[in-house]
Amino acid sequence: MNRISIFIVSLVCSAPLFGETPEEKYCAKQAGSYAESQHFADLQRQSKAIAQKLCVPLVTLSESTRQSQAASVQSDLGQFADNVTKSVEGSALDQLPLTPQLEYFKATLESRGLTSKELPDLEIDDLKAWVRFEAIGSKPPSRVSFDGVDCGDVDCLSLLEDWELAIDPYNGPYSAGVAMLQGKKVELLSKQWDQYLSKGRAQNTTSIILTSFMEKEHFQQPHLVGPPSRQWFLLHPSAVYGDVDAAPDGENTKIGVAIEWIGVNYWNKKVPLGISLSSVYSDRDQVDDLGHGVTIHIANKYSIAIANHGGDVGYYLSLDVLKLFQDKDRQLEKFQSKMQGFK
Repeated sequence: MNRISIFIVSLVCSAPLFGETPEEKYCAKQAGSYAESQHFADLQRQSKAIAQKLCVPLVTLSESTRQSQAASVQSDLGQFADNVTKSVEGSALDQLPLTPQLEYFKATLESRGLTSKELPDLEIDDLKAWVRFEAIGSKPPSRVSFDGVDCGDVDCLSLLEDWELAIDPYNGPYSAGVAMLQGKKVELLSKQWDQYLSKGRAQNTTSIILTSFMEKEHFQQPHLVGPPSRQWFLLHPSAVYGDVDAAPDGENTKIGVAIEWIGVNYWNKKVPLGISLSSVYSDRDQVDDLGHGVTIHIANKYSIAIANHGGDVGYYLSLDVLKLFQDKDRQLEKFQSKMQGFK
């Protein structure tokens, strides 16, 4: 595993549901992996059906696709919650005060859905004899004790476990779909960061710090992010080769050193373009050694500097020396450390 994948965060990659694709087949296998419910077979079939509707949309990275199906899935979740309530009515579970739990289950499903990634599960503690629904990020009602409750021919624990077996399939493949979606995002973001470091201009430490600061709103998003659309530069050195026509013969063309005081580069445009305020130093007779001006960056590869040497104009081509010695892994580590400071 390369360091880019590690940087983005390595998530377990599972996948979704019924259909022709490997991902859909895997999800169908997940839904079918549960043992058959003995007392709530109809509810379990409904649970597996809703699992497919939840899981399949999650295999796509298209947010618009998931949003377009969210309303339909939300309706199905509401119907499923009603069926969970009906499964209690007329069964021995009706002996338990489950009404607050069932209301919580329905309300949570109605407030969440396809884009929430956290749906309620049924929890049973057989040692302490309690049961309740619970979802991460919400406050569930008090646990329901079944200690000493008479559930007829079947003990309450066995009946509750069978009920759980009927309900659980709706959320299992969904969780697998969430994991697969995150896995695909990790893969995509890894490629985007690799492009940033391979295609974009090389950055020194001060430039990485400035980029992290200027793009902090991008890095502060509450989810994994790819690289920013802009690169910023601060005190960025480069080698230059240029001409000052006013210099004496033989002194016109010289190699020099340039420093970009501050600049920005739109590295991922159709035609990448950037600009920097810069200074150039080159040793020439009868011309100021130090010149100040601007540098234009084109296609992340070519830089043309124009500098004023005390009234004499020089034109330079710049070689990004840092690119020759760039350590992508090290640059990624620097970005990671700066991004963590914004979380």
